[in-house]
Amino acid sequence: MQKYEAWADSMIEKVREKMKWVSAKNRDKIPYQTDENGDYDDRSDTSRQWNLDDGLNWWTNGFWAGIMWLLYQDTGEAQYAEIARVSEEKLEKCFQDFYGLHHDVGFMFMLTAAADYRLTGSSRSRKTIMVK
Repeated sequence: MQKYEAWADSMIEKVREKMKWVSAKNRDKIPYQTDENGDYDDRSDTSRQWNLDDGLNWWTNGFWAGIMWLLYQDTGEAQYAEIARVSEEKLEKCFQDFYGLHHDVGFMFMLTAAADYRLTGSSRSRKTIMVK
């Protein structure tokens, strides 16, 4: 059992180290896919033409912020909360667009605003998810 625990601890440390670099590199993006150079696209890029159900409205866009909140919960490092909030603010634009209010909105906001509210008590995020 001790061998497994040592292995698991080393893997967790590798994930933390890699995500510190990945999150800094993509802090102002909602990343989804990489190009041939390993650089992520940005689903919130308004200079690109997206389909109505793609771009900012893409159903997995809350996952990035969700990962950032998990890292914040794990490490307590403020940069992860800051990056998650950048994504949350961008995703709020979906509320202004009818096509952004689809059946996967829970995936987008439970992992962003709800996580923020649960972890930090943010009144702004509470208003977004309308928790009572």
